[in-house]
Amino acid sequence: MDDSVIIEIKAIDLLLPVHTAQLLTYMRFAKKRVGLLLNFNAPSLRQGLKRFVM
Repeated sequence: MDDSVIIEIKAIDLLLPVHTAQLLTYMRFAKKRVGLLLNFNAPSLRQGLKRFVM
């Protein structure tokens, strides 16, 4: 099993649905099950982190 993860890094005020769609598209094309969407403009890393599993 391949343990790689797709990571999309942003530094924006607000994550929009288009950012989620972008990550899911990357995951689909790369045939990866796990993806992380990181926003470094959030007050804390926990608030700026979203994990997706397909």
